[in-house]
Amino acid sequence: VHEASIGWRHGRPDDDPPHPRRLGRPHLPPAASRARAASVQAAAAARPLSRRDASGGSNGRNSNVPMAVIGVPIGIYSAVRQHSPEDYVFTFVGFLGLAVPDFLLALWLLWVSFAYLGQSVGGLFSPEYMVAPWSFARVWDLISHLWIASLVVGTAGTAALIRVMRANLLDELNRPYVVTARAKGLPEWRAVMKYPVRMALNPLVSTVGYLLPFLISGSIIVSVVLNLPTEGPLLLRALLSEDLFISASIILVLGAMTVIGTFLSDILLALLDPRIRMAG
Repeated sequence: VHEASIGWRHGRPDDDPPHPRRLGRPHLPPAASRARAASVQAAAAARPLSRRDASGGSNGRNSNVPMAVIGVPIGIYSAVRQHSPEDYVFTFVGFLGLAVPDFLLALWLLWVSFAYLGQSVGGLFSPEYMVAPWSFARVWDLISHLWIASLVVGTAGTAALIRVMRANLLDELNRPYVVTARAKGLPEWRAVMKYPVRMALNPLVSTVGYLLPFLISGSIIVSVVLNLPTEGPLLLRALLSEDLFISASIILVLGAMTVIGTFLSDILLALLDPRIRMAG
């Protein structure tokens, strides 16, 4: 950037100005439209994520409602029925979901959808609905393309959520207060759900702060492979082309969303865990 700035100030025509708008459009409209697309993808996938996701990684551990509805009960069941055949099955599925890279699963699902379902490859819409007005047919076309991104983004997150929930709950089930509750005749389901599950949810709730940036940026690698118009590929293109207007705007929004999400996660932790309220 500084070399381009020096050359531009000395009038060399082959040098670009230091802050080029190489995408050819004002920075706000493409960023806003891609933020809406990323929010649709994240809401459909609704999966856990981690710090790696916020920086464009592929696996994650945060929590959102639909995937939490799937992952949390499986993690609870796997912990309560430890070393059972069901526990081994869920453990195998969890490790498989964590081991398969998101982009590889995305490529395989693209081939399946094209070869066997006759769908167009990549994107959120078929070519005939790309610029068409909104209608039921266009919404259905969006849903038919969105399931791949939802499945890819949600697989690793749900598998991680199952593993984290199982490990946290196993730690809580061996605490003395659980043994005392069982010894006093408290029903098993109540002895598990009353406090151990609430305590096991703390590490999951603490990562809610990374959910809000993910709603804007999405998973960069998956978005590039699936050709999804989200903020992630836009930020990547802006950084590669040294477009400081768009890149700085996106990073500023992501940073603000991270701060807001962290504040909300702290509030949720205080509501969930009475020990945190007493310590405060």
